[in-house]
Amino acid sequence: MSATRSAPYRYAARRVLRWIDWYTRDLDAAVAASRRDEIASDLYEHAIDADRSSSTSFGLAATILLRLALGAPADLSWRRERLRSGEGLPLSTIRLRSTSVAMTFMAIVLAGLLALSGGFTSLKTFVAVATGFAAVAPAGSVWIVALTGVSIAAFVLLWREHGRWLGAAFLAVAAAFLPSLLVAALWSVSATGNVLANTPGLAGYVFILSTGLTCFAIGAAIWWFPSQTSERSPV
Repeated sequence: MSATRSAPYRYAARRVLRWIDWYTRDLDAAVAASRRDEIASDLYEHAIDADRSSSTSFGLAATILLRLALGAPADLSWRRERLRSGEGLPLSTIRLRSTSVAMTFMAIVLAGLLALSGGFTSLKTFVAVATGFAAVAPAGSVWIVALTGVSIAAFVLLWREHGRWLGAAFLAVAAAFLPSLLVAALWSVSATGNVLANTPGLAGYVFILSTGLTCFAIGAAIWWFPSQTSERSPV
């Protein structure tokens, strides 16, 4: 009887194919199918060679299972390279990664702008009080300094993959309160800020902007919040 029809060969082949199905489980369907077809063809050629050399079915199965064990590290390395390069990722995963990259860029820029704005306003307040332009620092100056620190912390954390959700949470806090405090402070310590602060409807615009940025930051924090997933054993 041909080795390809023997029970030991079929058992060994099923083990190999199950292993392939496991380590290609979250790759693109076309890439996974190509890998499966490649290994299935190799198994068939192996069996044909065994028939030609009159090898026993048990010997063939043992050889296949040995190759499976010895080749597992190479299979995992192949999988890691596909994931790292993005070549084997499903389109949906690529889109998710692109969305995350865009969100990260936007969050970092926003945190940087809030930190710079807070730092500029704090410096402007100090100069105005020191030169006598303003008699005292405007109310909320301490909060501006504190929220500027929160913005800086958010900026730093957003660069770290594992701390990105926390950075977004800090960003939400800064975005919720800092813009309105900045406008109020600049009204007191800057002539240009005083003119801008008298713009009709400015308070409403600032509120809408602050609310939108806060919602974005909260959504980003939820998006990046770590979740625990478990993987099933391949055997």
